[in-house]
Amino acid sequence: MDALDRQDYAQVIEGCQKTIEIEPLEPIYYGYLGLALLLQGEETEAQMAWMAPILEESVESIESYYGDLINILESHATAKEDQQQWMDAWLIRGYIQEFQPDNIKNSLALCQLAFKQECFSWDSPQIEPLTHLISQATIDEINVEQLQDVLDLVLSRVPGLPQSFNFVEQCLVYADYLPKLLPLLRVTARNLGFGQDMYSLAIDYAELGRQAWPKDPTLLSFLSGLYRFTRDYEKSIGAAKDLFALQEELADRLYANHAILQSLVAAGSYEQEIKATLEHQNVLLGQLLQEWPLNLERHQVRCLFILLLSPPHLEDRPQYNKPIFNQLMSLCQENIEIYGADKRKKYQAKTPAKIGSKKIKIGFLSTHLKRHAIGFLAWGLYEYFNGDRFEFNTYYGAGLPQKPDAWQSWYIKKSNKVFYGEHDSYKLADKINEDKIDILIDLDSVTLDLNCEILALKPAPIQISWLGFDASGLPAVDYFLGDPYVLPEQAQSYYSEKIWRLPHTYVAVNGFTANNPTVHRQDFDISSDAVIFLTSQRAAKRNRRMTELQMQILGNVPHSYLFIKGAGQQDALQAWFLEIAESMGITGDRLRFLPLYPSDEEHRGNLPIADVVLDTYPYNGATTTLEVLWMEIPLVTRVGKQFASRNSYTFLVNAGVSEGIAWTDEEYVEWGIRLGTDEDLRKQVTWKLKKAKHHSPLWNARQFTQEVESAFQSMWHYYVTGDLELPSGHTLG
Repeated sequence: MDALDRQDYAQVIEGCQKTIEIEPLEPIYYGYLGLALLLQGEETEAQMAWMAPILEESVESIESYYGDLINILESHATAKEDQQQWMDAWLIRGYIQEFQPDNIKNSLALCQLAFKQECFSWDSPQIEPLTHLISQATIDEINVEQLQDVLDLVLSRVPGLPQSFNFVEQCLVYADYLPKLLPLLRVTARNLGFGQDMYSLAIDYAELGRQAWPKDPTLLSFLSGLYRFTRDYEKSIGAAKDLFALQEELADRLYANHAILQSLVAAGSYEQEIKATLEHQNVLLGQLLQEWPLNLERHQVRCLFILLLSPPHLEDRPQYNKPIFNQLMSLCQENIEIYGADKRKKYQAKTPAKIGSKKIKIGFLSTHLKRHAIGFLAWGLYEYFNGDRFEFNTYYGAGLPQKPDAWQSWYIKKSNKVFYGEHDSYKLADKINEDKIDILIDLDSVTLDLNCEILALKPAPIQISWLGFDASGLPAVDYFLGDPYVLPEQAQSYYSEKIWRLPHTYVAVNGFTANNPTVHRQDFDISSDAVIFLTSQRAAKRNRRMTELQMQILGNVPHSYLFIKGAGQQDALQAWFLEIAESMGITGDRLRFLPLYPSDEEHRGNLPIADVVLDTYPYNGATTTLEVLWMEIPLVTRVGKQFASRNSYTFLVNAGVSEGIAWTDEEYVEWGIRLGTDEDLRKQVTWKLKKAKHHSPLWNARQFTQEVESAFQSMWHYYVTGDLELPSGHTLG
């Protein structure tokens, strides 16, 4: 059959026909004849050739004939695959499936070919039977490597389809023979959940893995986080506690304890357990810093990065917490410098260009430049940056989503270059260095371990923290963007980064869009002369002390109501407020609980139902405060010492409003009562907020962008020349 290998199908056909005339009872030649006709595009004739021996009753055993025929087809399908002639292989295997529909190996091969031809569909006749065949097969009937490859293709290409999940679920019975399945399920759960916000499906995949590997710490960690995002706090806490029970090493126990604390704080109704868990975390952290281990595994280091997330929600002690966390970040960086020594050395070899010889290359590192608070706040820099002086590159920590939202699509369009890191910090750091980024701005801070590891590797000569959560404390980060108000004057004493204070505000936007309101006073049987207070922060920002202060305000303002909205365990949230209200003599009918709205625009549109908004402490609102001020609603905020407790303060000052700024708990209550009882005062504040839209730096993203660009230029000039010249209004420290 050399002619068949040479694809000389006409010669094969002629030769087979002549042989059949001589040996009409030898059915094997009908097999080759049909194959040649098929590959020549004559499918009907091919089918007739294959059926001829059966119709002419020249076959002693039909089963034996089909076996020989399938061997011929299988051999040549494999040859076509080796030659990467995917369409021919697909065509041949389609007929193998017709002759032998229960052939699981052939069905798996068809699946592989569908992906190679970019024509995969669970609904196609060739692919649809696969899941059923897998459920009926035994391990002896399956080529394990082939199945592993198909699982890899399905989970990397089409994990979001319900048929894909069903297929993987059927494959779970072979888990002991599929060593790559667990890593695949981990990656799939992470990418779907933390990369594409498909949290429910991510949970399904993680739970699938948990069935086979109930003690896998990575899956338990993912599940705790994923359940937290979907507000199933009981399961989130349960997964974190299961994780803690498995850990033996100190660093792992510290991370697992933090996972418990994070879930408890997010739920917002476990006050005593939160206190005990925080105390335990401080003990474990003290032990780790005392030991100062320099042999930590990479996954351990990355887990330690996010320990900074919970304490600012619980206490306002930056002068105590920041130095401790700076030590922790130094420990993490020292470990990274050991296991990432080659990359550090490679990145440090970069030689800076002469000042003024080129555009300054800015790299923004984030997973949240999309419909997200980060996406809303960074908008102005991308819209107004000076293309003659700067290049803007965007580095997404996650992979490209199947359907980028409108915000992400806009950021992609505005960027000079975009790179998707697929949760691989080494890949991202290499790309940042390869692109010769001069200034790298991290927008996510310690909310993402990925970003922290990249920053510690130092792929860019200047590295800045902005937005996100707070400065990370990593020695490799040079600057933290602030303003004259968001951090107190003495803050530099406990920050490892240089605090670069912009002249007015550390963030500015041109405003927000809002829908028409969908909730009204009459919906709650509340008259127009009643006073409505609103608290609309997530449960993690609430605590008993502040809730009691809010009830104290309510009790001193006649004919007033408190509206409550925020992410958290809704039943527990209501029970929490009702219990505190009752303990302070406030009847439950003065509390109203609002639903979570499906969009940011609807949330903003419904804010004007409130006469006064009551902020949280020690963790203020940030984007939520900006939205309140844009909607021209008076706000009462309690100012603290840490970054998280001074956001509302800087925004109010920049909007020209002093009313509602409280420096003590007593002032918080006083301002709440004053704004609640004095309608004229509320009108004055509303008028100030209305006027501020025309002149405040808070609502001037173009001016803000120019100020940030001046900072970038000064930072770069200082890096190249060693001569620091601060632009007008900018300060350090």
